[in-house]
Amino acid sequence: MSYSTVITFPIENINASDTYQLILTFDHSIEGTNRNWDAETKKLLISNHGKIKWEYKLEDTFLVPGVVDLEIIDKNGVLDDLFFGNNYIALNTDKQAKVEIKINGSTEFIGHILEDSIISTGIGAFSYMINFTATPKMDKIKAEMIYDEDDNPLNPFGYTWGEKYTIQTILSDIFKLVNENVSVEIIHDWIFKGKRSDPFDKYEKDDITFEQLLLTPDVMYNIPATGLRNCRDILQNFANSWAAFTGMIHEEKAFFKKLFNYNPNNLQELGQVNEFKKQYKYMLVQYVKIRVEVLNSEAKAGVYTEMNGRYFVKEDIFYGVSAAGNNVWAEISEGGSEDGTYYLTHVKDTNISPSWMWNGELLKDFWYNNRSNIQKNRADYFDVSGVGYNYLKDFNYNGYKYQIISLEKDFERDKSIIEALFLGAL
Repeated sequence: MSYSTVITFPIENINASDTYQLILTFDHSIEGTNRNWDAETKKLLISNHGKIKWEYKLEDTFLVPGVVDLEIIDKNGVLDDLFFGNNYIALNTDKQAKVEIKINGSTEFIGHILEDSIISTGIGAFSYMINFTATPKMDKIKAEMIYDEDDNPLNPFGYTWGEKYTIQTILSDIFKLVNENVSVEIIHDWIFKGKRSDPFDKYEKDDITFEQLLLTPDVMYNIPATGLRNCRDILQNFANSWAAFTGMIHEEKAFFKKLFNYNPNNLQELGQVNEFKKQYKYMLVQYVKIRVEVLNSEAKAGVYTEMNGRYFVKEDIFYGVSAAGNNVWAEISEGGSEDGTYYLTHVKDTNISPSWMWNGELLKDFWYNNRSNIQKNRADYFDVSGVGYNYLKDFNYNGYKYQIISLEKDFERDKSIIEALFLGAL
C-alpha cells in the first residue's frame, strides 16, 4: 500500500501580527508506513517565503490560479534526495508534492509543485538550496473531456439527462476534478422572477436568488454542436452566461463571483496605502451582442464594429430566462404552501436597472453599461502594508467602491499589491 511523507515546518512570525507555516506532503507509490517529519529536525529552513498572486483577466472569465515560489535551505540533503535521489524510495516519489501554506492557522494556499520548476543548487557539503513553484492542479479541469473524438457525450459526472441540478452541484462537480474536498463560494446578486409549474402558474415569486437556480446539464454535456469540448470550456461559458468570473483560490476553495459587483456585507479594510495609482486598464467597447441559443433570440447595443478590442460578442449563451421560454428553474423550500419547482421568466440587476428583463437583454445591458463607460474601465493600483487580504472581499477607499481582480501577497516584505475595479462613489 502506498504511503506519504509529511514535512511540517515550524510556525513563524512573519510580521507583528501574522504567522506563517509551510507543510509539504510527498506521495510514494510503494508500500510503506506514513512518515511525519519535523523540518527543524531535518535541518530544513525557509530562506524566502515568496509571494502568492491571484489574477483575473477580464476577457478570459477565468482566474489565473494562485502561484507561489519558495526557496528552502536543505542542510542535510533531505529534499534534494526526495527530488533527485536514485534510491528506491526517491525513484518512487511523486515530485509534484502537495504544498500547503497557513497564515494565522488558516489555510491560505494549497497546490502542487510544478516538476519543471524544481532546482537544487549545491551550497556546501551535503547542503542545497531548493527552489520550486507550486500552483493548484487546474489543468485537470481542461484535461477532462466532455465529448470523445467522434462527438459522443462522455458524461463524466454521470448526469441523468433531463434531470435538474443545483448550480452549486454543477460547479462543484467540475472543481472536484482538482480536489474532492473543494468548497465553492458563490457571490452573485441577480434576482429572478418565476412561476410554480405544478400546479401550473398557481404561485409567482419575485425574490428568487442565484443560489436557488436549477439547471439541466444536457445543454452543455449532451449537445456536441455547442462547440464545448472540455470542463474548462464549460466553466468559461457558464461565467459568460451569468456575468461572472470563476476559479480557485487554492485546491480546496473555488468561487463563482459576479463581475463589477460590490457587496457592502462582504468588505475588508486596507492597511496603510503606500502607493495609489488611478489607471484605465481596458479599452472602451462600442458594440455588444448577446445571443441566447435556447431562445433563438439576441440583444444588441451600440454601433457595430469589427475593430479588435472594441466589441463584445457572445453568441453561445445556452441558458434562457424569459416569459417566452426558458430552461432555468428554481427550487423553493421554505416550509410553506408555495414550496415547489418554479420556472423562471425574468431576471433583474438593480445595479443596471430596476426593470425585469429576459436574460439576453440583461447581459447586453450589463456588458454595455460596464464596458462602454470610461469610468468603469478603471482598475486602480494599490501598494498596501500587510498580507491579510481576501481576494473575494470588496473594499472602500477615499469614498469609492472597489472589487479586487489582482492580488499579490509578498510575505518577505509584508505588503500586498492590489488591482481593483473602480465601481464609483459610495
